[in-house]
Amino acid sequence: MPGVGKSTIGKSLAKHLQYDFIDIDQIIVREMGQPIAEIIQMKGVQTFKDLEETTVLNLGPLHHTIISTGGSLVYSHPAMNWLSKHSTIIYLKDSLNNIQKR
Repeated sequence: MPGVGKSTIGKSLAKHLQYDFIDIDQIIVREMGQPIAEIIQMKGVQTFKDLEETTVLNLGPLHHTIISTGGSLVYSHPAMNWLSKHSTIIYLKDSLNNIQKR
């Protein structure tokens, strides 16, 4: 879910474990040269979902790395299959009320 704390918790966990940290959204922003909201507005949600999927599938082998995925990555079967084969997936759950406060 967008806003649940994937990046915040991921960075904290990576620091605690002394792992690297990768934020898929930040990779997309850097490569596209636009904020996520702009990408979605100009190119559409499906294009953004495709970018999330492609970014994850192109990560290659990683070790001792925490990955913060985009909120809609769970809708990509290829990306979720890749992640399930190459990593441990942690699901973050919070109430809508808390997410809206953030």
